[in-house]
Amino acid sequence: MNTTLLESSDQAWNVLHELVRLRAPLEAPPFNALLTELGRRGNVNGMTTVLAEMKGSDIMPEVGTLRILVNQLCKLGRVDEAMEVFDKIGEESESDGLSIEADVFIYNTMVDGLCKAGRLEEGLHLMERMKSTKGLAPNTVTYNCLVDGFSKVGEIEIGKELFDQMNEEGVSPNVVSLNALVVGMCRHGRINSAIVFFNDTRGKGPKGNTATYATLITALCDVDDFPKAVDLFDQMLRSGCSADATVCFSLIYGFCKAGRMGDANDVLSQFKQAGFLPDIKCYNALFNGLCKKNMEDKAYEIIKEMEEVGMKPDSVTCNTLIAYFCKSGDLALALRVMKRMIKDGLVPTTDTYRSLLHACCLNGKTKGAMKLLTDTSSISMIPPNTITYNILIESLCKNN
Repeated sequence: MNTTLLESSDQAWNVLHELVRLRAPLEAPPFNALLTELGRRGNVNGMTTVLAEMKGSDIMPEVGTLRILVNQLCKLGRVDEAMEVFDKIGEESESDGLSIEADVFIYNTMVDGLCKAGRLEEGLHLMERMKSTKGLAPNTVTYNCLVDGFSKVGEIEIGKELFDQMNEEGVSPNVVSLNALVVGMCRHGRINSAIVFFNDTRGKGPKGNTATYATLITALCDVDDFPKAVDLFDQMLRSGCSADATVCFSLIYGFCKAGRMGDANDVLSQFKQAGFLPDIKCYNALFNGLCKKNMEDKAYEIIKEMEEVGMKPDSVTCNTLIAYFCKSGDLALALRVMKRMIKDGLVPTTDTYRSLLHACCLNGKTKGAMKLLTDTSSISMIPPNTITYNILIESLCKNN
């Protein structure tokens, strides 16, 4: 936390405390501002002290005060304390004859906090309580919290029932509702159900966005169902959704994993034609696939293309190249790449040294391997791991 910010909030508390001592005519807003800052700092004790100061000075908290307390406590994961505030202030307002009641925002915050804490049944119960409160009704945010919560833990049927219940009660599902269920289905291996659900909602509900397509395409690539992944990609472009790095990487990585380098290269070309500039992760995935297939010329073309668009190779690119040269037996070139890597300000990783150590040992260069072991700690500050030591021990034993 910024020191100046800490000092300024402490000064604010001191000023407010002095005004209370002097019995200045104060209301809730300045206390609310202080409660917000204390919540951001995670200072629950401070928030409790401020609330006690308000009550001790007969300054009644307002709805805004309740909002701040519940919201900040839920953000800090202190849901029980948030619920205590939620219930207590309502009880006190009734006994004092004042009308401070939880609004939709406060209910939604509590439902969300309970769902994130895995207390889904309590979240459902609170929504029912909200329905029975005069003048309040669950909205899209309320339902989304519950749909997302149940979908994440694999309770897809309950999530789907809540989604349908929204439509029945006149609460419009949005793309957040849709994505919560699609992500949940894909995460729990129900990819075909996710696609069917997505196609059903497209005609009568939210249409889906780039995130929806990215989730489905990534899930399909993970199970090597490339025809459906490509169909969805084409559908995404036709629907007007812009392609993003996640979709690009998923398709390229998936095709490379399956050894379909032509298809991976076509994906990159399609993305560029659509006006999208792939990121370093996409280029690295394709570069790695080409190196594994010993397509050296094509791999160099990728490096050249990266440089042409102003994208510098990173440590992943260099490690891939080092591993390729080590595997092909060109240790001198591998070492040159590492020297260039260090010169460009990139720090070698455990993978860098492991590839080089293995190559040195295979070539009987145990002295060079031992020097690399020393460099592992001095240059990269990364301690050698078990694999590194095992490679060296085996080589030293073979060389007596």
